[in-house]
Amino acid sequence: MNAVVTEVPTPDATCTEDGEMVHTATVEFEGETYKDVQKVRIPANGHTYGAPTWSWSSDHKTVTATFTCNKGDDAQTVTKTATQVEVSAATATADQVVKYTVSVTFNGKTYSTETENITVPGTATGEPTPSQPDTPSQSGKCKWCGEKHSGFWGSIVGFWHTIFYFWAHLFGLR
Repeated sequence: MNAVVTEVPTPDATCTEDGEMVHTATVEFEGETYKDVQKVRIPANGHTYGAPTWSWSSDHKTVTATFTCNKGDDAQTVTKTATQVEVSAATATADQVVKYTVSVTFNGKTYSTETENITVPGTATGEPTPSQPDTPSQSGKCKWCGEKHSGFWGSIVGFWHTIFYFWAHLFGLR
């Protein structure tokens, strides 16, 4: 005698809820049909999350990492404060450039991301740099305003013009 066994999951297990497998065995003996049903619990699978999607605040100071279950039935978020890293300091003519980095830990694994380089507007210092000294060039051209003074006396005038312009700039008069 051979029995016919069928298996039907009712309902399937999900990430958070158990499922059930129903086994039905059917056999025929001397013109009679006999049937037996057995139910087996299928434990919930638990959520499986992939890599996060990142959402930065408009000022780039915080970021939210969203972890979504592979089955799409759950999402978890982690919000962290980002760390600012200076890429280049502000100079007399160039604003500061920074990037923000952040690491979050979720389910025992650490994920990291960073922004592209971001220019911080209005951070140029206006102070002289080695490429922009506070003395006139040999040609008598003012390093601050670009006004050119030619000849010997022009160089002298240009030198004093640069000195006065520098001090006026330093004290916010120009």
